[in-house]
Amino acid sequence: MGVLVSKKLFPIVIKYVELTLKNGQTGIFVIKTNEQEKKYAGRIKEMHTQWRQPNWKESNDLFKGSLQWDAYKGEREIDPITYRSMTLEENLKHWDVIDDDGKPVPCTKENMWKLDVNIAAALIDAFNAHTIPNEDELKN
Repeated sequence: MGVLVSKKLFPIVIKYVELTLKNGQTGIFVIKTNEQEKKYAGRIKEMHTQWRQPNWKESNDLFKGSLQWDAYKGEREIDPITYRSMTLEENLKHWDVIDDDGKPVPCTKENMWKLDVNIAAALIDAFNAHTIPNEDELKN
């Protein structure tokens, strides 16, 4: 990669199952462990996505765009909800989502707002994990 950010997109795959909840509605459960993969084997679906790595300017713009005035404190502070939404909207570029009729759903900001909350949160978590290496990843 080098010190300059590549324009090449990188993949993130989310595994999930659709489950019937006690109230009768369908819910999404995101698979995070090998044990969960074994438990739900044969029922697991995948969402394939492509993301861009933001550069320094884009990261700063994202941060600035998510600042809000806190009248009580008398200062601007980051709004984590806005930051999460902007992270998804600005960096998610492609997905393989299809509608109930089997037609591809365009990867647009409007359609991102329609994502299941568990899928959206898992995507943002996976993006953060990919773009901010941790100690375990550095031991390769």
